[in-house]
Amino acid sequence: MDINNINNKLLIIALLIISVLFINTTNATSYDNDSELLSFCKKECHNKKLNTERFCKKCQTLERRARQKRQEKNENFEGLDYYTLLKKINYELLVLEAKIGNQSLNFIRLGKKNDGGYVVPTKALEAADVLMGYGISDDISFERDFSKNYNKISYGFDCGVRNITTGDPKCHFLSECIGSSDYLYKNQKSSGVISSFTEQRQRLNLTNKKILIKMDIEGAEYNVMEDILKYSKDITGIVLEVHDVDKKSKELLKILYSLDENFILVHVHGNNCSGKVRRINLPKVLELTYINKYLVDTYQISSNQKHPLPIDQVNCISNPEHTFEIKV
Repeated sequence: MDINNINNKLLIIALLIISVLFINTTNATSYDNDSELLSFCKKECHNKKLNTERFCKKCQTLERRARQKRQEKNENFEGLDYYTLLKKINYELLVLEAKIGNQSLNFIRLGKKNDGGYVVPTKALEAADVLMGYGISDDISFERDFSKNYNKISYGFDCGVRNITTGDPKCHFLSECIGSSDYLYKNQKSSGVISSFTEQRQRLNLTNKKILIKMDIEGAEYNVMEDILKYSKDITGIVLEVHDVDKKSKELLKILYSLDENFILVHVHGNNCSGKVRRINLPKVLELTYINKYLVDTYQISSNQKHPLPIDQVNCISNPEHTFEIKV
């Protein structure tokens, strides 16, 4: 009798038993909603832990259900009036408290003081192999801090700047814009180098890398996120500044729904360099921080929806900070 064959069969049987127990445990676990279960499910399948066909089919079912919800929302808001759209945006801006095991996420602020710095969960930073930073102007401090603190490569993109000293050998600047140069400042002249996220990812040999994205491109974000989100499984987090909340409400809502499929919103800050939307206490420019669902175990709506937080800093020191609360 072949001992190796017997051992292999015993191992297979043991793995099947463990898998069944694991699935039953997962099904018995109490989750607040499908999103929470989907987060756990995708994390396990992504990491190939006990990656049974039955278990990951459950993931696929939940993903289809989530996509269907997104489609329903996209179809239903086209004919809505302005303030109804803003109310829907308000709901999508509810911050979620995410946990790894029993521990809440830790956050750090990278970049210079005031405008140019952003709050990010350390888990998204640690899980990333590289940072892609869009919209530099004269400030590459966020990208430089990422490279210095984590000893990883970062890229800063801005076709309105010819060159900038990065201050770190792993931090690189490219005089290049993503999607368009139409949103450059009036005193800037484009280098003419425009490319897509898909093209940049291939050219920089990042197709097998985990990427963190920081984006502040003065309104061009509405035209480039669809291409970026095609690669959601390879993106650990997104730090996104959205502009003209009052004028781009439909475009913003589409982005928020798309992000919601694979990411969770964990931090919000209002940029006080711009004003607030009339009749509702919401800044016209918002800094939003997302983490990929597969990096956390559970999440739920945070009990604290008041902004700013102590970790935040005012963008324009000459203006009062925007204080606001997202209503549940």
